[in-house]
Amino acid sequence: MASKLSGNERVLIAKWKKLGHSLRSIAISLGRAPSTISAELKRNASAYAGADEFWVRGRNADALFRARRRQASRKMRLKSAEIRHYTELHLKEAHWTPQIIAGKLTALGLPITAQSIYNFIDAETRHDLNACLPIRGKSRRRRCPGRKRRSPPKTPAPPKRSIELRAPEIAERHFLGDFECDALLGKRGGAALQVLVDRTARKVFLKKVPSLCAEVYSAALIEQFKQKIPEKYRNSITTDNGTENSWHVYVDAQLGTVSYFCHPYCASERGTVENRNKALRRFFPKGTDFDSIPDDFIEWVEDYFNSMPMECLLFATPNEVWADRALLRKAA
Repeated sequence: MASKLSGNERVLIAKWKKLGHSLRSIAISLGRAPSTISAELKRNASAYAGADEFWVRGRNADALFRARRRQASRKMRLKSAEIRHYTELHLKEAHWTPQIIAGKLTALGLPITAQSIYNFIDAETRHDLNACLPIRGKSRRRRCPGRKRRSPPKTPAPPKRSIELRAPEIAERHFLGDFECDALLGKRGGAALQVLVDRTARKVFLKKVPSLCAEVYSAALIEQFKQKIPEKYRNSITTDNGTENSWHVYVDAQLGTVSYFCHPYCASERGTVENRNKALRRFFPKGTDFDSIPDDFIEWVEDYFNSMPMECLLFATPNEVWADRALLRKAA
């Protein structure tokens, strides 16, 4: 492939054009095709038509060429106005991550990568969009040694059913109705947030509970199931060994579910709800006074997560998978 015209060649073109040489003769002298010379004169016509000396014309033509090349090297990110609008809207308003936006656009027939979105934000220096990105990295707080408190004697809890007895179908997420449950703690001694997540659809159910007293917590769990979850989807509950879950026999009798308990200090055995807890901390940081949080806001947060596409669901939303069995089979 022939190289681009050099600055010296453009000076010679300006000189011979000023002397009245034909395009063909200029091309033969430079060892170039006549079409190359013609395209050069058309592309930089404003420089070659000036009244300056020929070497000034050639230099100006070369400057125009280099300016166009610099502009061309600045690759435009997210060329489609539709993609740009969708990206900006969901970064600012929905607070989706670039991975979720890219996956959802690809599912909608507009293939794009998350890296393209990051490049778009960096290339255009969009500080407003950069502020909407999730904070990269993690930080650890230094734990201070606490004072030992003498706890009152506890009533022995009924025997617990180990997670080792859970059916393989539950572990493999084949069906709806198998839940993981946990409590999101707030201000010490105050209300907490009960988090219930379907293992397959990843649909989240939230409810504020006044305390972690077993009786109060179990009553709230039963109420949440009866209000939000059809009977056909009440199969199992996997939870931790907290004292708030000590009424599991009563809960199972009221709902027809089967409760399973993880091994102590093995949060990974209920990773679905732990993942949602981490995401919920964006809205409810540690130390939040849940007594001051209105129920309407908790419902909004619940709907926010259930309406967000997820990569593990092939970028369908938990609400869509919960409502459509076909999407459930596809995601599985």
